[in-house]
Amino acid sequence: AKLKTSKDIIRDLRNRNAWTWRQSVPTSLTVTNCVLAYPQGNSWLYQQYVWPFYMVTGTGSGGNPVTFFVPLEW
Repeated sequence: AKLKTSKDIIRDLRNRNAWTWRQSVPTSLTVTNCVLAYPQGNSWLYQQYVWPFYMVTGTGSGGNPVTFFVPLEW
């Protein structure tokens, strides 16, 4: 997988090329951390492979914590 720059990650967030567990996306985001992560399914789900993502955490426009997962490029 090709690594992304911080500009690439912000571009992907703006273009909604990311997923989150939240139902709504904040209008503004203050990024506090960005790490490489390998999210997995539930414990009952066997996954032969896991895909790398950037896990971007921060606070949204209302001060609520938010986490986004941005995929790496192949």
